[in-house]
Parts: sequence; C-alpha cells; structure tokens
Amino acid sequence: MMRLLKTAARREEDLASDFAQLIEEGRALLGEMVGKPVKSTRETLDQVSDKVADLQDFAVRAAREGVARGTKYGKQADRFVRDNPWPTIAGGIALGVIAALLLKRR
Repeated sequence: MMRLLKTAARREEDLASDFAQLIEEGRALLGEMVGKPVKSTRETLDQVSDKVADLQDFAVRAAREGVARGTKYGKQADRFVRDNPWPTIAGGIALGVIAALLLKRR
C-alpha cells in the first residue's frame, strides 16, 4: 500500500515509486473494468478517484510544510542580520569585491 499519509520528509525516489504504483493500480483497475456492469465500473472509478484525492492531499500537505520550513529559515536569517548587522555588511562588501574582481578578469 502506498504511504500517502506519511508526514516525514520523502525522497524523490519514494515519490516516484508511489506514483508508479498508483499508475499500475490504475491500469489493473481499468483492466478489471472491461466487461463488467456499469455499477461495478462506477465503484472502480470511485476507488481510483479516492486514491487520486489522497495523493492530492499529500501534495498539498507537503507544499504547506515546505512553505513553513522556508518561512522558518527566512525568519532565522532576518534575526541573524538584525543581531549582527556589521559582519553582514562586511560580508556583503567582501562578496561584492570578489565578484567585481572575477568579472574584471573576463
């Protein structure tokens, strides 16, 4: 069974595997639909729809978690710059000088 409701960080390979499994299950369900009455076909389509809805819910939760993590890191960076303005300014100047020297060489 797919791990759609897992909330921990997931690797791309895991997501790709889950999508591949969903596609295979969809193919199997479509294969079962051939020659069945309309009621059975409707039930099969409902099952596929439920799985797609679960996958969409997972994607939305993952996106929200990503936004929350990004916001957290942005706040940490803002706090660091506010607490250490002079080292941050000096670092920016140093990076600017290095970039100018590298561009001048070209």
